[in-house]
Amino acid sequence: MVQGNRALVFPNSGRALARDVIINCPERPVVVNTNELFAPVFWSKPISSSLGSDVLPVMSNYKSGDNFAVGNTKIQYRYQNLHCEFTVIVQETKKDISPPIVHNCPHDPITIAVQSLHDKVILTLPEPYADDDSCDQVAVTSSGNLSDTFCVGLTTVIYNFTDSSENVAQCVIKVNVSVIEQDSKRDYFPIFEFCPLPISINGSSEFATTQITWTEPVLNSSMLNLSLQQSHFSGDQFPIGITNVVYRVTDIHNRQRSEFCNFSITVNDVTPPTIFSCPETITVKSCRGQRNVNWFEPFASDNSGGPTTVWQTHNPGNHSFHFGTAYVSYFFKDESNNVAECSFNVTVHANGCYVIHRVLITFFSIAVIGFLIVFILLHICIIFIVRCCHNSVTADEAT
Repeated sequence: MVQGNRALVFPNSGRALARDVIINCPERPVVVNTNELFAPVFWSKPISSSLGSDVLPVMSNYKSGDNFAVGNTKIQYRYQNLHCEFTVIVQETKKDISPPIVHNCPHDPITIAVQSLHDKVILTLPEPYADDDSCDQVAVTSSGNLSDTFCVGLTTVIYNFTDSSENVAQCVIKVNVSVIEQDSKRDYFPIFEFCPLPISINGSSEFATTQITWTEPVLNSSMLNLSLQQSHFSGDQFPIGITNVVYRVTDIHNRQRSEFCNFSITVNDVTPPTIFSCPETITVKSCRGQRNVNWFEPFASDNSGGPTTVWQTHNPGNHSFHFGTAYVSYFFKDESNNVAECSFNVTVHANGCYVIHRVLITFFSIAVIGFLIVFILLHICIIFIVRCCHNSVTADEAT
């Protein structure tokens, strides 16, 4: 539960500061929505009515424009006798978990008969498409298209539809083109009795490739003297992404007859990057209410071998940390949008010179106030003496 923000004035002994107030202290939490793990947040800087905007606050643990992680963060500004406190709330936008809706995706295999082994088929079916309930544009990738030219054999075409929230819907279409014997006017028996379906598997958490096995295609047992060629073998290592596997069988006695078995293998990267040298809590001391802090930045590597992208809320040596504790985060994202986080605290304490500085300021303030009081009393005494002397002279003249 978020408590209300507040601007407080602490008691002081100087009447000159009694009307000093904080200006621009947010009365309500500052709320920002984001689709990321953190977001920059902006607000008008609170200032003292007497000091003005050109004087930095004695203490502020964050500044406008800093990056804030999802959640609630308390912001504090402190002047000599004033305190402004409010809350920054970064809300993660509700994540879409519904995949796109696919249209024009045939559920049954498409079977077409041709007169010759050399005949090719161009389908006139409408291409599959998808829409999403978020109304965002849907990205589409495919291993082929229905408008492609299909040769004799079994071909699998896969469409992947991805929305803006990385939800994926798939359409798998099998196209089987067979040859009709001219002599008997009957179909050839298909050479492939079984062709594997597309395979999708989560990749290794340690290596860039993953070993994958599958059930080999089954050939027609009534047909002999077949020559088999294949692009990959069961048990091979496959990289992250989509790989097409092709089997081709040729009838040795009738080399004009060949058939193909095609299927895809998808290796999904679900492992976030590995982070190295993530700092622990950093504690420093300062005299002046703020200090630049340095640290060795963390770095990351990914099992895919690909690059990682880094976002961070603060930069070492380039950001003034004020008294108190600040939360520093690094986010590393790989090419498959897996994210790893490194977080640590930076705490700035006041040391002895800060205490002496505050004591001297207090002593000086008291001395100034005492001097003003003495000056006013002396002024009153002088006025009183002058009036007494004037009255005495007037009385003598009257006598």
